[in-house]
Amino acid sequence: MHPRDLPPMTPREHARSAPLAVRQSVHWSQPTAPFVLYTTFTQSGSAGEYTATAYHLDYDRTSGLYLPNTSRDPKTIYDPGAVRGGTGEPTAPPALGIGDSVWATKRGNRWELISPAESVALRRFELKDTLTPGSNATAYLVNWTGAAYETDTDTEFEVYDALGCFRGRAKGAEVGSDGYAEWEADASRWEIIHMVPHALRISCTADGSVATTDSTFSVTGVTIMQPTGAILLDPVTTVYNVFSWAIDNGGLVHACWNESTEYWEAVQAECPA
Repeated sequence: MHPRDLPPMTPREHARSAPLAVRQSVHWSQPTAPFVLYTTFTQSGSAGEYTATAYHLDYDRTSGLYLPNTSRDPKTIYDPGAVRGGTGEPTAPPALGIGDSVWATKRGNRWELISPAESVALRRFELKDTLTPGSNATAYLVNWTGAAYETDTDTEFEVYDALGCFRGRAKGAEVGSDGYAEWEADASRWEIIHMVPHALRISCTADGSVATTDSTFSVTGVTIMQPTGAILLDPVTTVYNVFSWAIDNGGLVHACWNESTEYWEAVQAECPA
């Protein structure tokens, strides 16, 4: 793509693309400027840092747009917040592409990415690891191919449940929980804003006769009742008999997930014959 083909920005889009910390600042401690990417982020140098080439965006009074200034030398933009491996090495580039607008700040003799522009500060993901409420987990980036969403297992990053209300299934024999995370510049991390829900109510049948004294019993034929679009975190094979039901073999059972105990409890059962 030639720089003249890069998309222009209106003043409103230009202002909206700035990170919150930049928009609220009155005096910037470091030179900060908008850029438009001319290349994607790739690894370079002995440190393996992710860099991209970008042009300054300058306001054009004639068109009323912010346009790439190709008369100035392109700048190399460094990504100091790249996803890092266990030994601290960068392992994944930011989810940015040619034509995306970004903000960068001058630190020393180089320009560093502050955060993705608002239009690309959202990532779709599939969990690689199990997520419990209030924790964080490693996830895979999910990209739109033009026809469908596909999981990129070569690109990993951490997602955080800042709200403490999400449970997620790790990718394995079945797909991992699918969701969206938003970049929070102040916290410098990807925080979950939505995720496919896990099942809260199921229908199943007793796998064997159940006595009122049985604390648990085995079940089979599990189907999800609520909520819509939910998935099972793990196969359900055992249900707790907290209400001391007597159930015939094959009797219908409704069970609910108890978040405080983290197991399934029978809340309704078919009466014995």
